[in-house]
Amino acid sequence: MRSIKRDFRALGGKLKNLGAQVVFSSILPVMRGDFGRNRQASDINTWLQDWCLCQNFGFLNRGRAFGRQGMLRPDGIYLSQGGNVSLGASGRTDQESFELESTWGRG
Repeated sequence: MRSIKRDFRALGGKLKNLGAQVVFSSILPVMRGDFGRNRQASDINTWLQDWCLCQNFGFLNRGRAFGRQGMLRPDGIYLSQGGNVSLGASGRTDQESFELESTWGRG
């Protein structure tokens, strides 16, 4: 996890130097994945959300959308056709699927 944080910090520094406005997305869960992998993703997302707030980056929490029925295929790993549409893979975005935490304009 330490190397992932280091990579995000390095990327954030480069993006700030460019003056870019950025939104980082949460790491997606694997519904039938092992507990350890999902726990690590959750820990990274918690850190990333806090880090984005401190760095004045936006954070897009996509994890909640995966709990809705019909988002995933029966294997619990891949998006269903409806999940693809909802999460924008078809070019559309269901804005209510996401929680965007914008910190832009804060002190």
